[in-house]
Amino acid sequence: MAPRPCIEPGCLNLAVATRCPSHQSALEQRKRRRRPYTNQEKVRRARLVSNWIAAYGLVCPGCPWNQGRPHPVDVATNPLTADHIVPVAEGGPEDGPLRVLCRRGNSSRVSRRR
Repeated sequence: MAPRPCIEPGCLNLAVATRCPSHQSALEQRKRRRRPYTNQEKVRRARLVSNWIAAYGLVCPGCPWNQGRPHPVDVATNPLTADHIVPVAEGGPEDGPLRVLCRRGNSSRVSRRR
């Protein structure tokens, strides 16, 4: 892929992706400041997923792309993830209730809301 101008206004640097490395780094820092992802949250999410796997196996409970039907998952390409029921971006609490979805289902849910 050929380098192209950074999408940030006034930046003359070339970027292989959408932003030059310095603007991409600044964007990631802003995201982390807005929504801190603490070790406690990582543990809470990991515990939920491991408890789900222990109870139901490697099965996603149902995704929008699969008409809400449960389906088996491949951990290498489509692992299970913990997802906020009410997204934080839409006003849900950081420590709000979580549910298990496969990565593909979680991503399709996000893209539908935008």
